[in-house]
Amino acid sequence: MTIKDLTGVDQTEALDATARDGSRELRERIRKLARQRLGEGVALVRLQALLARAGRATDKRNELMHAVWGTELDGGPMLRGDDHKFRPTPSVTRLEKLVDEIATILEDLIQARLNGFLLEALKKPAHKPQASRKSVKSPF
Repeated sequence: MTIKDLTGVDQTEALDATARDGSRELRERIRKLARQRLGEGVALVRLQALLARAGRATDKRNELMHAVWGTELDGGPMLRGDDHKFRPTPSVTRLEKLVDEIATILEDLIQARLNGFLLEALKKPAHKPQASRKSVKSPF
């Protein structure tokens, strides 16, 4: 819905436009749209920080979800990550911590959109990039 807010399209259009996009693609699209809509400033930096947190949490989630899970013969459950090394599976506590981290990031983004810094920034007129002035040498 951040794309909806940044572009002004309705919810259905935003969902249709992003239906097949992965989380990395969505974060990049939001970064681009935010820079265009908000311009440089505090709101953009705060949104970029939220997106960075989301990216790190997504990487942690993907490492767990896309790893090879198995059991050693006569042993416990193991997981092989991107480094191709087997290690014990994460504890329930570690998984719950990741769930909480993702939920907190989502809550922070929703808060920013509905009541916080992003809502305030979007109330302002859209940022218009300044045209660059090319210096032209006078023939005189």
